[in-house]
Amino acid sequence: MSVREDALVIRETADLAQIDAGPQPIYLIGGAQLYDALLPQCDELLLTYIHAAHEGDTCFPAFEDAFELKTVLASGPGWEIRRYINKGVA
Repeated sequence: MSVREDALVIRETADLAQIDAGPQPIYLIGGAQLYDALLPQCDELLLTYIHAAHEGDTCFPAFEDAFELKTVLASGPGWEIRRYINKGVA
């Protein structure tokens, strides 16, 4: 763990058990293995959805069965920021 500009950076999932964030949110910002391991524990999901198809070597794990779309927070030509809520928490 390390502190950077008022943010605690955790590099190992085992370190999460040592965190007492209180009312502060904890953000998971990747990568693919972390999303796959920790997504079921997330209360909400903020995704930037790009309307055009792009090639890549990694895909976000399937989440649609566990999360419900609540709102579109922002949008522009060809993109949206979508907020999903974990159905088990909602």
